[in-house]
Amino acid sequence: MIKQGFNRLALTALILLGTGCVSQTYVDDLEKSNNDYKAQVITLGNRLEAKNALLEDIQTREDFSDQLKATIEKQNESIASLTSDLSAAKNALLSAQINTELPAELDQALSRLADENSDVLTYDSATGLIKFKSDFTFTPGSDSVRSTAKASLAKLASIMKLPSAAGYDIQIIGHTDNVKISKPATRRDHPTNWHLSVHRSNSVRKVLASAGVANTRIVIAGAGEYRPLVENSRKGAQANRRVEIYLRPSGRVITAPAEA
Repeated sequence: MIKQGFNRLALTALILLGTGCVSQTYVDDLEKSNNDYKAQVITLGNRLEAKNALLEDIQTREDFSDQLKATIEKQNESIASLTSDLSAAKNALLSAQINTELPAELDQALSRLADENSDVLTYDSATGLIKFKSDFTFTPGSDSVRSTAKASLAKLASIMKLPSAAGYDIQIIGHTDNVKISKPATRRDHPTNWHLSVHRSNSVRKVLASAGVANTRIVIAGAGEYRPLVENSRKGAQANRRVEIYLRPSGRVITAPAEA
């Protein structure tokens, strides 16, 4: 079963890598598989250790009857099977991991950007994620980028021109809370939270493009209210109103789910 699961995962990875595009669903599946295979590696390792200990105990006995010999043979077969399964689980775990480590120069530049603009954005070095806080990035209920956020985006554009960033593309995903758009004037431009999240992503793209980042390096998407970080209250939640910018190796930009 483990080998079959690994084969399906590997086949999916080869197909998607061949297309140069990795879906968000695929990333979610990889993360789940990563955790599942970690647990399997630990469980199989413990079982293998127990089998080896049992075999050593049997082999130290002097009264080697035919029954003991049969038991040893059966234990050897079990150990061989467990070893094979453990190897398959380790390979599957390796395939399920996504390397998001950025070059040191690029990582340090993004860290400095976040430190200098902590009121507008945060940066997660482990995932290569730059997160802009919507309440400080846009005027309320609109996709108009504030001047302070434009300055931060201009600095990000400069960082994307560094030699160390040359092999990376940008994915921009807008998110909202679950508060429905009620003002008629706002609803005219942004009928739903889906629209608002995509329009905000596009506004960020425009700022980056005007600062010199080629549109061929940018992918935009919107998730609306459907990927909250925290539970929304009746008035929504500030943490859920955000724009996420991911840096991914060129050709490995993660696209949004089909619904977006």
